[in-house]
Amino acid sequence: MSKPHEIEISLKYLVSIEGDENASEQDLAFRLGYDEAEIPVSDDVLVRLRDELSTVLPGHLRLDRVGGELSLNGARVKSF
Repeated sequence: MSKPHEIEISLKYLVSIEGDENASEQDLAFRLGYDEAEIPVSDDVLVRLRDELSTVLPGHLRLDRVGGELSLNGARVKSF
């Protein structure tokens, strides 16, 4: 059996403040990382992403999600 390959997808979002509200980095980090067991992305989104990748790969390959990382301003909030 050959060594498995690893595909990495990285997404970045620019968070802008609308109106007079305040959003500190500390508050954002708390909201994103309040529960170590949860990520703020639904399983449906991850399944759809896997399905999209699978359509361009040969049929005899299987994609198994190994994990990911959620960061804020370059600092890791949590791994999943």
